[in-house]
Amino acid sequence: MALPDKFHLAATNLASEFTLTSSRTVSSDYPIANLYDQRSGIFAAFDMTAQTALNIYGTDATAWDINCLSLHNHTITNGSWRVRLYSGESQAGELLYDSGSAYADFDGTNDTSTTSDTASNSVTGDFTAIVCIALDDITPAATQAVFSKWEPTGNQRAFQVNIRTGGQIAVESTPDGTSGSSVSCVTTSTLATAAAADGSPIWLKVDYDVNNGASGRTMTVRYSLQPSTTDLEDLTWTTLQAITQAGVTTIYDSTAALTVAALTSLSSPFAGQIYRAVLKNGIDGTTVSDFDPHRWTSGTTFGSSVSGETWTLNNGASVVASGESIEHPYASANNWKSNLSKWFDTVSAKSFQIDVTVSGTLNNQILIDKLFLGEAISADSGQSRESSVTIEDGSIQLPKADGGTHTVTMPASRRALIDVPIMGQTDMEAIRAALRTAKRGGDVLMTMDPNDAFGFKEASTAVYRVASDRQLVTTFYNNFPTRIALREN
Repeated sequence: MALPDKFHLAATNLASEFTLTSSRTVSSDYPIANLYDQRSGIFAAFDMTAQTALNIYGTDATAWDINCLSLHNHTITNGSWRVRLYSGESQAGELLYDSGSAYADFDGTNDTSTTSDTASNSVTGDFTAIVCIALDDITPAATQAVFSKWEPTGNQRAFQVNIRTGGQIAVESTPDGTSGSSVSCVTTSTLATAAAADGSPIWLKVDYDVNNGASGRTMTVRYSLQPSTTDLEDLTWTTLQAITQAGVTTIYDSTAALTVAALTSLSSPFAGQIYRAVLKNGIDGTTVSDFDPHRWTSGTTFGSSVSGETWTLNNGASVVASGESIEHPYASANNWKSNLSKWFDTVSAKSFQIDVTVSGTLNNQILIDKLFLGEAISADSGQSRESSVTIEDGSIQLPKADGGTHTVTMPASRRALIDVPIMGQTDMEAIRAALRTAKRGGDVLMTMDPNDAFGFKEASTAVYRVASDRQLVTTFYNNFPTRIALREN
């Protein structure tokens, strides 16, 4: 992947603004508050005896603009980590960012997920359903329901979105709850037409127009092969097929539970994984239900941060969540690893959660030196070399596309992080001089973590060369050495 031609600066570390807690016991000698202590080597120690999971939580009553999070220096060996940020306190608000992946797993027998009938999820006219699914078999032996309010007992049928045996996508609905009055729209194009494959996620968007204005009804199916973690607003759709039928219809106001992975009656079970299932009242209308396994933390229930309902996992259905892999197979008791970093679009968050899962720990502990949390500021022109950035009197001048500059003042008591994309080579001595000026005097030592070798080379002229698919990360403190490390782009 080519490097973005950008310069980033995070001028403040907001970690100290949050109240920090963790799922594991923290040493009284090395408390969790050490995570935002700026002094080098002042770390937090988490007891991992007979444990494989560590969760770190941060909350504050104020919403802070954040687009980068990093754990600086740690002893985490083989495992994974996941970062989530929320709009509300105590991880109770809207999920704003999730670096990991999560899906609900269904075995195709009778396991489902349901939420109670409400006035809002009882759509009676046009609707849009957006789902991300991975079928075990894209040409199933029998029809498999993805989304439904369909209970034959008491004639409480309303609608269902399903996958037919040939891989066609269908909507079935009824205006009065009876099977005799139901109508079906079924594509002739299949999942295979959309390049779907067994076990691989595909996004589907189904628009169901009960009265198209021409004495008929229309179902339009679109698809996307973008990753399952893609935000809804970032999805790009390709039309699979539009089906128009004669006659308008309505949808019965059923009292059946809204169900994922089967009909409400448990027939037509789904076999595979469901990453997301969203129901909108009207074509691209208001979201009235959002099945999002990313919201699951434990147990058999989880909520929706968008529409507020609670989802229940039934009959053995489960959520599988995962983070980004961490691989340091040669770790030893004194072998610290450098940054784990996440950069993302700016979100205004009151809380965050960091999940670490490991297969084993050194001395039954995880040590973490620092937690960095902040908002980066980017130049709006393509600048990537040190000569394009001027640092004077505690402020940084970033060039703008119109020829002007954008001034960023650096708080004297705060740690800063500079993220410089490398294009072939960069003169680190020039950066060193600029940092020395920014610190209002005092020496700035340029050091490199040997655990982050990744093709790093140091020449006598202090020029570092790095492969074009990586970035150089420089961090500095008011009274402590600058540290140099690499991270994947």
